[in-house]
Amino acid sequence: MAEAVAFAAIAGGTAGQIASQRKAQRAAEKGDRINKAAQEISNQRNIRRNIVAARAQQAQLIASGQAAGGGFGSSNIQGALGSAQSQAASNLGFANTQIAAGNALNETRETQRKAVGAANTFGAIASLPGQFGFDTQSIFKQATDKKNTGGPQ
Repeated sequence: MAEAVAFAAIAGGTAGQIASQRKAQRAAEKGDRINKAAQEISNQRNIRRNIVAARAQQAQLIASGQAAGGGFGSSNIQGALGSAQSQAASNLGFANTQIAAGNALNETRETQRKAVGAANTFGAIASLPGQFGFDTQSIFKQATDKKNTGGPQ
């Protein structure tokens, strides 16, 4: 009877440990999703700011060219506008690269967290025989010895 109670306590404890680990893993995954969404919102805001700044710079260039009497078609204005557009495109490309790197990092963290969760679960399950007094090392050694010596398997 005492053995049954001990078995139930150990099995219940292991099940509780596994459930707690899974709950923690789900909470961490939810946190990752929230962080990813916040990061994407921040990145989109930065991209919009860069676009607005680039358009404002282009408008200033056109206005200064008109004020100087060069007109929109002058090579100075066209060169300045081309340079501003190239810079804006470079900034957007850099922002997109940062977004992709952040997403890859988040995916790697999520994969790592899942692997650690699975390892913890299997570790808890693997420790059950030892909690019941079985020497898993000697059982494994006996099985290996029989296999290596050609004995009954």
